[in-house]
Amino acid sequence: MMQNRPLCYLLIENRLQTIQLEEILQKTVDFILNLRKMRPCYAN
Repeated sequence: MMQNRPLCYLLIENRLQTIQLEEILQKTVDFILNLRKMRPCYAN
């Protein structure tokens, strides 16, 4: 990790990365749920 970056910048950057991860997780969950709706045989 770069030591010359301001702490506030690191916090903002980490928050943005967290938001991106949450969006990716939510889209993945939505995708899996949609697959299960379309193909009930895979719901097990």
